[in-house]
Amino acid sequence: MADQQTPELLRLSLQDLAIRVKICKLGGIEETLSQALDPPSAKNIRRAVDALIDVRALTAGEDLTPLGIQLARLPLDVFLGKLILLGSIFKCLDAVITIAAILSSKSPFSAPFGARAQADTVRMAFRSGDSDLLTVYNAYLAWKRVCITGGQEYQFCRKNFLSPQTLSNIEDLKGQLVVCLVDSGFLLLTEAEKTSLNRSVSTHPISLHS
Repeated sequence: MADQQTPELLRLSLQDLAIRVKICKLGGIEETLSQALDPPSAKNIRRAVDALIDVRALTAGEDLTPLGIQLARLPLDVFLGKLILLGSIFKCLDAVITIAAILSSKSPFSAPFGARAQADTVRMAFRSGDSDLLTVYNAYLAWKRVCITGGQEYQFCRKNFLSPQTLSNIEDLKGQLVVCLVDSGFLLLTEAEKTSLNRSVSTHPISLHS
């Protein structure tokens, strides 16, 4: 066990920190972060900046772009954030926001001691090609259908070795991401849609078609 906890600065996403430096106009990214009490390595700072330039959140001169400002409003890795913004533009927001929430959460599948083989067999029923992501996505959609139809959610999860808490967390994160998009002005909703969204966030499940 470590004698001291890892400094918070070294546990945070450097991409997020770099964007915050630019939004707050604190100066150069590497110069600012290197002045911290426990600074990240120059190599890691450069890697974060290069990733932000690659995703076009920053220009080559490290100036914040309009896309970077939008990404800073989402509590996600910038690449997942860009995926969500593109999903909103191309009218497939529900799919991409579900994928982003899944990738930001732990797997909902469980493998209890003594039932691993049975759990693996059940999991294969949701499998799509060799993609673990699509396997979880299919399981999430099946769970969501049970929720919408008023089925036996917990029995479904128990039968399929799924964690209802993790699936609910994925649903909660989806709602939070939609609220972030609405608050930023990137996703425009009517008053009726906003009311429906508020109700969905508190009662489950979220479904988007914009």
